[in-house]
Amino acid sequence: MVQNQASEIPLCSQPYMTAEPQPPPQDHAQNDPALKRRRYLRLSIAMACLIGAGMTGEDWWWRAWGQIKFSVQTGKSSFEHVHGMRFFDYMERNKEAGAVFDQAMSAYTSQTAAQVATAYPFHEAAVVIDVGGGRGTLISIILAHHAQLHGIIYDLPATVEAAKHWLESRGLSSRCEVFGGDFFEAIPKGGDVYILQHVIHDWDDEQATRILRNCHHAMPPGRRLLLVEMVIPPGNKPFLGKFLDLGVLMMESGARERTELEYRDLLSRAGFHVSRIIPLPSPDSVIEAVREP
Repeated sequence: MVQNQASEIPLCSQPYMTAEPQPPPQDHAQNDPALKRRRYLRLSIAMACLIGAGMTGEDWWWRAWGQIKFSVQTGKSSFEHVHGMRFFDYMERNKEAGAVFDQAMSAYTSQTAAQVATAYPFHEAAVVIDVGGGRGTLISIILAHHAQLHGIIYDLPATVEAAKHWLESRGLSSRCEVFGGDFFEAIPKGGDVYILQHVIHDWDDEQATRILRNCHHAMPPGRRLLLVEMVIPPGNKPFLGKFLDLGVLMMESGARERTELEYRDLLSRAGFHVSRIIPLPSPDSVIEAVREP
């Protein structure tokens, strides 16, 4: 049986299932980092449950989850096993399914984007490139928090069309450019900071390294790369990322959540040095890596 991070899975419980998760109230939790983190964790789990519930009703989703045992036993995608094609190929060919998935990912990104924007010192940068930026949820919130920044969204051509409308609706078209392309082939140059949120966990080590090396080729030495991911902690305690580990494996053969040591090794092979890891109130962390010569 293939080793998997999901040795213990945190399940959704009734008290956390709220229709509209809201930020923590303005009370003593603001001065208690531990309590604040627990509240965000509950809200993040609730949001993950709601997103999952929305997609679970789709035939293409629950049929693949119904064969998750295949993924655990083989390390291969049960989605591809059921549908005869890779997950992202299916999303591209089936527009309605792709729209459901994009909406779910944007909803989850919106829960953590403000945390990323305030936890990381973007004031030191002028240009941020969001690689795999989708509709632009993350970059729009970062730009809203940092008036000096100019943004670039880079994603598949079909995806970035939606990003243009998103930016227009938020009055950010003049501060953010949109480029279509394939991050397996090349990454745009010109950024002070490159950010990838929930991108690397979608791919096995070989494909993830290819994406990271393309980032390395686009960046001068000393420039910073940020990965926003759920870093699996040591030990065998419940952690949302362990459940997500099953989800990404179901979607793509070899996809996985990773530990700190695994991210350090992956980034080192691509020519980066991990300078710090910033835990967020949610289960995500910001992994900062510096491009080496």
